[in-house]
Amino acid sequence: MENEPTPVVEPRLNTNKALLMNSLSMGLIIAGIFVLLSVMYYILDINMMSILSSILMFLVNLAVLITTITMVMKKFRDKINGGTTTYTKSLFSGWIAGFIGLAVSGIFSFLFFHFFAPEYWTEQVAKLGEMLSAQNLPQEKIDEVMAQVTARFEPIKQITGTAINSVVFSGILSLIIAAFIRKGEKMPETL
Repeated sequence: MENEPTPVVEPRLNTNKALLMNSLSMGLIIAGIFVLLSVMYYILDINMMSILSSILMFLVNLAVLITTITMVMKKFRDKINGGTTTYTKSLFSGWIAGFIGLAVSGIFSFLFFHFFAPEYWTEQVAKLGEMLSAQNLPQEKIDEVMAQVTARFEPIKQITGTAINSVVFSGILSLIIAAFIRKGEKMPETL
């Protein structure tokens, strides 16, 4: 047999490192979006305790998370991993991005509302008290609700709550979205 040259194999991109870097950068973008939203809510003095405001803020936050988690999974699949990915890699890329985004924005909110604008939550809780009083609830029930709300804003409860919510919420969304994003095989460009 003739001496055939050995084919040159290009080094394969470390997909785990690429997944982590992609997720980290998108997580920071998610955090930036949530920080901007928090500052906007503060500047506009939105009553965060009203039911309508709470629902609207939840829907906006959910839309941001769904969009950005989908983007991070698609970017990993299409631009970094050559058009294919597994369910597990999609799940982890979305979960890491969502967790980082929610955790960093939670830390920002904690620092902002405890050190820069501590009066903001006091005002929000006072608005809740006024809202409950307007509904003619007994004073002991109002006091009970106010105590529960105030307790949720204690520093240690805020930090642990943010950590748990970040893990669980980003995990659940990533579980669902990853099922739609994964591609085991390259799909033809035209149908």
